[in-house]
Amino acid sequence: MMAINFKIIRNKIVYSPIIGYFKLEMDKNFNFTEKNLKDLQQTFQDPNILSTLLEYYDVVEKLNESEQNSTKTTKVITTPTDTNKNTNNETQPQPQPPPQPKEKEKEKEKESVNKIKTKKVKSISGFCFKTHSDKNDRVYVMCSHYPTIGMASMTEDKGWIIPYSLFEVEKQQHTFTSPFYKVYHIIFGTDTYNESTKQVSLNRLLIQTSMQAIYQKYKESLNIAAIKISKKQFPKEFHVTIVDEPIENSNIKYQEPPPNEQLLEDGSGYYRPVFTIQNIGIDNKILENPIIIPKFIEFNINLKRLDNINELILEIEDNEKLIVREDNVKYNLEVLLKHHVEDEPIAKFNKVKKNLNLKLKVIDDDNHSHHHHDHNNNNNNNNNNNNNNNNNNNNNNNQNENNKDSSSSIIKELDKLGFGSSSITEPRNDLPSLTFIPQTIKYHTNSSSIPQYIIKQNNDSINFIIYENQNNIKKDSILLKNNSITYIINNEEIKKITIPITNEISYENYGILISENSFIVELKKNHSGVWYKFI
Repeated sequence: MMAINFKIIRNKIVYSPIIGYFKLEMDKNFNFTEKNLKDLQQTFQDPNILSTLLEYYDVVEKLNESEQNSTKTTKVITTPTDTNKNTNNETQPQPQPPPQPKEKEKEKEKESVNKIKTKKVKSISGFCFKTHSDKNDRVYVMCSHYPTIGMASMTEDKGWIIPYSLFEVEKQQHTFTSPFYKVYHIIFGTDTYNESTKQVSLNRLLIQTSMQAIYQKYKESLNIAAIKISKKQFPKEFHVTIVDEPIENSNIKYQEPPPNEQLLEDGSGYYRPVFTIQNIGIDNKILENPIIIPKFIEFNINLKRLDNINELILEIEDNEKLIVREDNVKYNLEVLLKHHVEDEPIAKFNKVKKNLNLKLKVIDDDNHSHHHHDHNNNNNNNNNNNNNNNNNNNNNNNQNENNKDSSSSIIKELDKLGFGSSSITEPRNDLPSLTFIPQTIKYHTNSSSIPQYIIKQNNDSINFIIYENQNNIKKDSILLKNNSITYIINNEEIKKITIPITNEISYENYGILISENSFIVELKKNHSGVWYKFI
């Protein structure tokens, strides 16, 4: 098929007298009828007509070139034609017209975008809520913050203006073993988020802003009546622009403002310190892939207001929760870990930078087990097993080794401070590099009447770890009586530990766990979350 564009002048068709005249019917938009188009195609199949037409085009091009300098010209527009298979004539492609001004602006804009430098950063976790929508039965919205996003402002005509960055819904895990959830990420400015922790109305406004933004951008309507605050945390990585152009006549360099400590929402007056967390692989390098199980989990915690580290509380609760607490300057950090870890962290404190570095060794989940217990049931079993004893002593009788699976949580025999099978003064290479013993831990070396033991505590209980080989203990002799723990070893010698706190401990709910080289007595606190000093 041959395509020809005719120049329309004064609503007439310009044609070549060499080819002849063709009667072409055209509508008001100058379109050929289907019949005329077929006739025209058949006409150009004649080689003589085609060669004559090419000669005519050459004449027209010469005329156009000679008239370029004239003020009034009439140009005949030609286009490349498709040649017949029987001819050897080929037309050269015409050069592209120069880009229009709008196209030039778009090209410059694209080049400038490509030159912008960015870097990948992690958002700072805030709060998370879940609900359902017209598209999903369950969807999570993770509200995080980052310093470079602008702060909320108030205007008279438009009300609150809250800058944010919203990301498309994605499937994400909150722990390594958890299922995948549908999560929207919205990131506010750090100043805005910190202010929302003090004002309930602003916190609600952030939730409403999140829902409105999701609807406007992704047309998903979230149900505000079904919102529930979730404890799940979903990290988010995103790119920010790097500003590295020097300011004229100034030595000031742009730096992102550092994150600030956060006041906890529980009304306790404690602050959550700034910290970073990284997964370390078997090659001691940072793991970028969250699916790979790390060798260590490393924390760097900034304790800028801490002057004395001797009263710092450092605990690994149930091998899955890190607790760092200091009551004098009111620091409290609790982080639920994605992997189970040993309760012997490697700790280093930089006194100059006031930075606490913790390395938590990850343990194999297949070899880790949790044993939960019901103390009331244990006491009932005790009473059934000791019907021959005096009624006044029934509640104080202890569980034997057969009850240990339903008693308190397993605590490792070797404590992180090294009071195990080795001597207290003996150096241990596998222990953390701590140069102090916190006053919240009481310990005692072995003597004739007082065994070697440690007292450790968590939010809910106080644990007495007593180092005694199970083959040396008369298990039925372990008693809690008169604010003390007593037991008898095989040579009929009585061992006794005095309980330093009397009124703050519940003697009705307790648990005993007997292991190979120690046994543990767990006493519940009357006031959960209160920590005591043993000096």
